[in-house]
Formats: sequence, C-alpha cells, structure tokens
Amino acid sequence: LNAFDYGYICCTILLFQLLMFKNKNLSKTRMFITALCCAFGAFACGSRSVLLTMIISVLVFVLFAYSLKKKIKISLIGIILIMLVSQTTGALDVVFEKISSMFLSSSNVEGSTMDGRILQIGAVLYHIKDCMFFGNGYGYFLIDMGWAEGKQALVDKDLFGIEGIYMNILLERGIIGLIFYYAFWLTLFFYLVLKRKTDINSSACAISLVICYMVFAHATGELNSVPATLFFIGICLNNMNSKKNIYDKI
Repeated sequence: LNAFDYGYICCTILLFQLLMFKNKNLSKTRMFITALCCAFGAFACGSRSVLLTMIISVLVFVLFAYSLKKKIKISLIGIILIMLVSQTTGALDVVFEKISSMFLSSSNVEGSTMDGRILQIGAVLYHIKDCMFFGNGYGYFLIDMGWAEGKQALVDKDLFGIEGIYMNILLERGIIGLIFYYAFWLTLFFYLVLKRKTDINSSACAISLVICYMVFAHATGELNSVPATLFFIGICLNNMNSKKNIYDKI
C-alpha cells in the first residue's frame, strides 16, 4: 500500500544478498544485478529516508562482516566509484541533495523537514499531557485522530502522519511503552554483537538489519517494516544457532 515499504524491502533484500555473497552462495554477476535492482527500488520509491537507510545499513554490514584490510579496499573502491559516477552523471548530487534536505529546517525537496518534526513532537506531547506514562491507548492515532480515514477526517493536522516510531509509541503507549520498545531492540542488538564469533557473516547481516529498521522507523515511521526485518533476522539467528550447535558437539 505504501511505496516506502517497497523501498525498505529492497534494503532488506540487499542486506540478505550481501550475506549470501559473503558466504559464497551467490555469484558476483547475480550480486551486481541484485545491487542495481535494489538501488533502483530505493531511489524509485521516492523516500529520502529509504536512501539514507540503505547507505547506513550497507556500511554497517561492511563494518561488521569484513576485516580491516577488506574494509580499506572496499572503501577505496567505493570512493573511486562515487567520484566517477558523480563526475560523469551527476546522479549522486541528486541523491545527496535529497538526503541532506531531511535535516534542514526548510527545503525545496518535497517531504518532511526538521521544523515539521518539531511541530509533530509538540503535538504528541500535547495529546499525552494527562497520560505521559501509558499514552492514549492502541489505535489512538489511526482511529481517534482520524488518520485511518484519510486527510479529510483528521482531528489534528499538526501530527503530520507522525514521521517517527518514537512519536507513535509515545502517543499510544507513553514513556513506559517507549522503554519496553527500546529494551527489546537494544537487547537483540547487543545479543547479536556478543554472539558475533559464532557466525560473523550472519551476525553482521542481522546487526545491519536492526540498524536498517531503526533508521527507517525513526526517520519515516514503522509502516510495514517489522515483518520483513524479523523474518531475515530470524534466518540469521537460525544460522548462528546452527553453527553454535556444531561447535558444541565438537
């Protein structure tokens, strides 16, 4: 239903394909084609947040999956490619302009701005002023605020669709809900970091998926990103547990 979800799925698929390539289950040709298709999907969906998400999550994968020597080699190749593409096509200038506009107070690029997000936070705090700890209840944003029925039914336009999962959780589940939310994802993240030696590649993929989700959810909102994220993380965890069982038997 949302083009941003299509772009996000492209990010998760790219990360999983990087894992397959690192494990030598995917040829260079297929990896190249996949990367091109996923990059096209991230660009074509029209979301600056998705572009930022893809760049950060791929960098995180490289950081955790490769040795220092490989990181330097990949960085040098990446810099050369970026310079060539930027000088010959100018396409990267458009990408960087779109991404940087997210952090400006006003922008010529269509989409959210920092001023808009500050206004949203103010609107959320106003709605939970009498119930800061537990929020206004599940479904408050879609049902009570009228966002499920479209813009014509809106009760408070200052919420602007709530572009950030933290605002949605604060609005519906309050500070307590926000604590539980971050407790879950931080626990998962540190578990993956601590278990890295079991299966470095799968751990790197899972960590990059967590970062991928967190960047997207905080920049745009959760949308339908959770099922795909946990699906691929589940595969990575299964790989890690399988390796652990093999080591235990040895």
